[in-house]
This record gives sequence, C-alpha cells and structure tokens, in this order.
Amino acid sequence: MPQHPIPEPIIIPLKSNSAIASQTIAIAESPTDIRWLRVEEFLQARSLQPKSCKAYQRDLQLLVNWTDTGWNQVTRRQVAFFPSPL
Repeated sequence: MPQHPIPEPIIIPLKSNSAIASQTIAIAESPTDIRWLRVEEFLQARSLQPKSCKAYQRDLQLLVNWTDTGWNQVTRRQVAFFPSPL
C-alpha cells in the first residue's frame, strides 16, 4: 500500500487583524443550509425552462423557511399542512 505524505499544517493565528476577524465572523453567522444545496442539485438535474426553475426555487424556498426538518424526514402530513403560497 503506497504511503501518502502528511500535508503541511495550516497555521491559523488566534489574533488577527480586524479585516480577517470580520470575515471570520461573517462566515460563522451565515452557515449554508444543506437543504438548499439539495434544491440546487434537484434543479440542475432537470431540464427546466427559466420560469419553471424560478417557480420551483420560490416554492422550495418557502418550504425551507417554513420547516427546519431535513428533506429525508419531511412527511406527507407536513407537506399537506404546508401553507399554500397563493
């Protein structure tokens, strides 16, 4: 079995200038919702017209905002109680 070299460590200073610190805080405050990444994968896997894609995005964004449940845990009952956007 071939040996893989150990990569050099990345040193992150504990005290940094204010620009780097503000970027770190901004990143920490806005985590990516993995559910939305799945929505994007879903939309990219289909050949949708631009208006259809926008409609899916709008409706799925409403669903993402409505529940914190992971996609694999959303039940038919929850979908039935999802408020209609109209």
